[in-house]
Amino acid sequence: EQIAEGLRSYAPLRQRVSHAAGMTIIDDCYNANPISMKASIDVLNMAIGRKVAVLGNMGELGDTAEALHAEVGTYAAEQNVDLVCGIGDLTRSLVEEASKGANTEALWFADNESFIQAIPDIIKDGDNVLVKASHGMNFPQIVHALEEL
Repeated sequence: EQIAEGLRSYAPLRQRVSHAAGMTIIDDCYNANPISMKASIDVLNMAIGRKVAVLGNMGELGDTAEALHAEVGTYAAEQNVDLVCGIGDLTRSLVEEASKGANTEALWFADNESFIQAIPDIIKDGDNVLVKASHGMNFPQIVHALEEL
């Protein structure tokens, strides 16, 4: 009985999938690094329909931070993510590289609040939305805003 209850109450820290307001949300905002960002983009890419990656700063990358964020942006464009939304100062290079993709639109936001205010204008019914950043970015706030639409 204890094992069954444990399985019923399990809540994953990574790639929790929920459905709200006609969209699928992939909540992977527990933590982030370049490898996990790319892996999450791969998961998003399996979805059918419009793919939106809401990506925030990856912390603790030192002097390589700008280049590694740019690398993730290039990867998102190569994977034909429809819309990449970068949030935070470190994502400027990510957005710049993602915008070079022929099929990828990329938008930059200074902070969570400016992105949350833009949600009604950029997120559409039926979208598949990946939300991923380092824990310090407080991206559960964004997941909550999406789920409350």
